[in-house]
Amino acid sequence: MSATQEIQVENQDREMMDFSSYDKAMQWAKLIADSDICPKAYKGKPGNVLIGVQYGKELGLKTMQSLQEVAVVNGKPTLATDAMLAFCLSKENFQFQQWWDGKIEDNSLTAFFKIIRHNQKEYIQPFSIAQAKKAGLWGKEGPWTTYPDRMLMYRAKGFALRDNFPHLLKGFISLEEARDYPVRVVDINAPKVQEVKQPISDDTYNKMMDLIEAKEVDTKEIKKWVDRAKVESMDQFSEEQGALIIQMLEKRPTTIEAEKE
Repeated sequence: MSATQEIQVENQDREMMDFSSYDKAMQWAKLIADSDICPKAYKGKPGNVLIGVQYGKELGLKTMQSLQEVAVVNGKPTLATDAMLAFCLSKENFQFQQWWDGKIEDNSLTAFFKIIRHNQKEYIQPFSIAQAKKAGLWGKEGPWTTYPDRMLMYRAKGFALRDNFPHLLKGFISLEEARDYPVRVVDINAPKVQEVKQPISDDTYNKMMDLIEAKEVDTKEIKKWVDRAKVESMDQFSEEQGALIIQMLEKRPTTIEAEKE
């Protein structure tokens, strides 16, 4: 693909997601969430679509690539372990090795994942049956029973990548790890309570405030956002609301850029 073609694709990607307003952003997300080709994790969840795309953008992923690669599990952004490895390899030059030692039969099996970087000490991350038992994973119904050796390697690989490339993964954890987290059981017969939204994180809040200053947003517009969210101040926004405002402002030119146009 030529440089011109790449620019055209990037422009199309930006135009497809019109975040110039909250309503347009939600309209786009609902269209995706209701489509037949929408990934199962995002089906019928337009809020998750927007958050997933925002998380993917943090990693430099394209719009639709984000929906294919990023999954929001229990409120956490995740990538499949092998996708995490491929992403890190695309960003930094390093080598890796993986192997197992021991046997399942005597509970001595351990998975090892080694990262080799130039002029740095080799990093080896083990994950053993003993560790899996301590975490309540060994013998768990599903892939831990069907493919226990592979699940040990996924955990060793995921931990190694997170420890060595936090600047690339930006808080992402592996999909396989997130799926092992306990799921809160809800009593369907209990009285319905109002859904508690995830509070805005410090990173999202700071980024939002930096954009508001850079784009010279009028206080009247900010008040409209606060009134619409039914809160008293912007630090009471949810993570989803903060992500929407960031996406909207990133599409908006600065005062200087507008004057040039």
